[in-house]
Amino acid sequence: MLALSRIIEWNVVTFYLLAVVAFSHHLVWGWVYSLQVGSGVFVLMNGMYLSIAILEVWAVYPSIELSGTAVTGHLLSLITKFLVLVYQTMYLMWTFGRQGAGMNFDADAAFWWWQYVWLSSLVVFPYLLGCVLNLVPVASTMMYTNR
Repeated sequence: MLALSRIIEWNVVTFYLLAVVAFSHHLVWGWVYSLQVGSGVFVLMNGMYLSIAILEVWAVYPSIELSGTAVTGHLLSLITKFLVLVYQTMYLMWTFGRQGAGMNFDADAAFWWWQYVWLSSLVVFPYLLGCVLNLVPVASTMMYTNR
């Protein structure tokens, strides 16, 4: 599971986005509602990132000795990812709140949606940083070796 995590992430995210496009086309959603539903991919990405981190801790770390600082760092990382996932889910839920059949995008929903986008940008940043570092291998070598 850990060896194929990137492939699984790619397939799940691609399936989600293609399903949103298909549903929005066939159910004739408005572009605002389609964008709101499509932005749920950030919750999906964070949830998969959290589950892979938990699998990594469960599979790798019982067999090796870690210092108290390393254990504390991993616990804080997992707790932070979980809290961000909870807030992302709440903000996205409040984005869809109190909308009728016309699915209007009122001011309160807009506020919560922008809060969700801001918080989700924190989730996507490590992915984008990883992509940039893979495009420029010299930069990743310098970053990891402090040279």
